[in-house]
Amino acid sequence: MLHFFKIADDAEFFKFHPFWFMLNIVLIRHGQTEGNADGLIQGQNDTPLTADGIKDTLAKAVKLREFKFNAVYCSDLGRARHTYRLLQGALPLLPEAVYQEELREIDFGEYAGMKKEEIMPTILRHKADTSLKYPGGESGDDLKTRVSRFLDFCLTRHENETVLIVSHYGVIETVLRQFTDRPTDTPLTIDPEAVYQLCFDDLTSAKVKVD
Repeated sequence: MLHFFKIADDAEFFKFHPFWFMLNIVLIRHGQTEGNADGLIQGQNDTPLTADGIKDTLAKAVKLREFKFNAVYCSDLGRARHTYRLLQGALPLLPEAVYQEELREIDFGEYAGMKKEEIMPTILRHKADTSLKYPGGESGDDLKTRVSRFLDFCLTRHENETVLIVSHYGVIETVLRQFTDRPTDTPLTIDPEAVYQLCFDDLTSAKVKVD
C-alpha cells in the first residue's frame, strides 16, 4: 500500500538539502515482549521478547532482504537490541547498529508497569495535550523533540542512502504523524508486524510504503 504525504516544514532540512536528493528510511518495531502480551505499559522499562516476538522478528527479516542498508540505528532499550540481534543473525550483511537514546519509547514515568486499560483515559488526555508530562517521565512534546532531532540527523547525514531504524510504537507513531499532519488525538494504528518505508525523493513530498 503506497501513500503520498507532504513533508513537514523544516528549516534544517532545507538548509542542508537545497537540491534534489534521495533517502530511504525503513522503520520497524521491536518484537512482542512479555509486557506487551500482558497488556502492560512498558515505556523505558524492559521485559524479554516472547516466542511470538522472536518469530515475528524473523518474518520481518525476510521482508528486509530486499534492502541494502547503509546504516542501522536502534533504540538502546533491551527489547530493541534483542530484535536487532535477531535481524543481524538472519541478515549477515546488515551493518552494525548504532544505539541511540533518541529512539527510546516515551518515558511513562510512574505509569510504567501498569495495565494499559487502566490508564487509557490518562494516555488519551496526554495525546490531546502533548505538553502534559507523565509524572516522573516525558511529555509527547519531549518525545517529538528528540525524534525530530534524530530525523534531522538522518536527513543531513544519509543522502542517497537507505537506513534501518529499530524502535518502538511511540517513535514510529511520532514519525508518521510528522508526515501526515494528523493531530495526536486522532487514531493512527501502527501494525507491530509491519515494515514502514519512508522514501524522500524531492523537497516537497515523501512516499510511505507499508508492508
